Amino acid sequence: MKSHTLSWIAGSVMALATLIVAIPGPSLAGTESLAAVFPPWWPQARVIQAAASVGNLRDAGAWPSVAVLEFTDEDLPGRLRATGAWLVLDAAAIGCASTTD
Repeated sequence: MKSHTLSWIAGSVMALATLIVAIPGPSLAGTESLAAVFPPWWPQARVIQAAASVGNLRDAGAWPSVAVLEFTDEDLPGRLRATGAWLVLDAAAIGCASTTD
């Protein structure tokens, strides 16, 4: 019974991850910063390292699995997904925008 439950849970997690990755990216016209959501089991240091490797990191998000980056070019969302980000969103739209002086 335990192995059946674990198999069901593992299958559900894999299906959910597949759906999240398949979600089309939002329109980012006029966006100044992006919030990249990485797997929740990643430590924050790994999230920051992955995000900073492809863009200008502005801030860490409210959760350890979120990084906020300056939106510099249209290829940034794809590069973030290639490093492991599940979702890439307009940071201001979800309340993660940081201010720059």
